[in-house]
Amino acid sequence: MNMGSGHALNMIRVLKSNRSWIQKRKPYKEIREMYQDNLAIHHIDFKKATPEQLARIKENLILYNKRRTRKSIILISTILIIVLIFAYLVLAKNIFNF
Repeated sequence: MNMGSGHALNMIRVLKSNRSWIQKRKPYKEIREMYQDNLAIHHIDFKKATPEQLARIKENLILYNKRRTRKSIILISTILIIVLIFAYLVLAKNIFNF
């Protein structure tokens, strides 16, 4: 008597039955046509920005990036100074008695 062969046959039968549940993939052309039909039904109209608005947005982005860069430089410098002070205290002064 084969021990365990029933489990393998059951597994094969389950896999075969699961294949029937998998949907067949639609061809690319059908998917593309569905999207194009949907876009035709729901026409999307994007607003256009005036050149003055674009210039104002550009200036705001430049200022934002400058502030962000300045903050990150200050943060990194502060962390570096703290690490250097700690390293000096530990190595040179031997405060923590390692």
